[in-house]
Amino acid sequence: IGNGIVVGLGFTGAEGSSTDGLFTKESIDAFGAQLAYTSDSYGAALSYSNIDSHTGGTALIGVENDTTVWGINAYYTFGGPIESFSAGYETANPATGEDTSNWFAGLETAEVGPGSISVGIGTGGHTTDSAEELLMYEANYSWDVNDATAMSFGGYIREQGTGVEDFSGVALTTTFSF
Repeated sequence: IGNGIVVGLGFTGAEGSSTDGLFTKESIDAFGAQLAYTSDSYGAALSYSNIDSHTGGTALIGVENDTTVWGINAYYTFGGPIESFSAGYETANPATGEDTSNWFAGLETAEVGPGSISVGIGTGGHTTDSAEELLMYEANYSWDVNDATAMSFGGYIREQGTGVEDFSGVALTTTFSF
């Protein structure tokens, strides 16, 4: 992989209900930027986004208020029984209402039999300090069947809150390369 700095920028938007054009007072617009550093064994990224929603309008990616979001993500590759670890944290500051945050952490093992095990935990979405923090858990096993085929089998649980049954599921994914 090598060492390197990566910079990313993005813009998106939707026209307002009473005007044509993007980046107007009535439109719903967002922009984001990310600065990342990667090396052979570790990496980190700092992300920023600003979402400008108009009052009473359609939400853009689930955000109904003007919101500023900051995030930090990192990974480290050990090269031992625990092959790699990754983690991230994000905080959002809407123009009205409470601030929110979410986080995740995951690890992948070195080879166990023909493949590797991955596990992860994190919040199911942005959560305010006053709300119950609902978590998601996942685990999977991935292996190469041959040079052109890889498979992954795993499951997840998503907490739904007090008195509501959690979501859960399993999946088998097969990937073919030609």
